[in-house]
Amino acid sequence: MISSIESFSSEILFEIFEYLFPYELFKLFINLNYRINNIVHSYPLHLDFSLVSRLEFDYICLNIQPKQVI
Repeated sequence: MISSIESFSSEILFEIFEYLFPYELFKLFINLNYRINNIVHSYPLHLDFSLVSRLEFDYICLNIQPKQVI
């Protein structure tokens, strides 16, 4: 059986997201498809901007939804 990330449940994707910085999360998963976008935008984020470059900060700001910020 061949599987792809698109077939993973939301819970499994959330587990994967736990290992990523917000910039990586958006860069890797945003705009893959409508379902993945909704899952990414429903994932709560703990943000620490002291560890990101200006480019990463700008990219996060373009993609983050206010409801994601904890």
